[in-house]
Amino acid sequence: MKLSLNREMVDQALERRGTNFASFVEAGRMQGKYLNEIAADLQSLTGVPFSERTFYRWVDRLEEKVS
Repeated sequence: MKLSLNREMVDQALERRGTNFASFVEAGRMQGKYLNEIAADLQSLTGVPFSERTFYRWVDRLEEKVS
């Protein structure tokens, strides 16, 4: 599946920091954060613009891969 340009940019920014999307989301959950808070952290960290709805879609796809 082809990733959107924004998602590719997010993945590249996370890779430069030695992590990935799944690990970033899991780390946020382990800190007791809600998905909207994790999305805000991710946007702040990467500087990549995306909507919460897009972030939720990314998380849904991640969870579909795991199950």
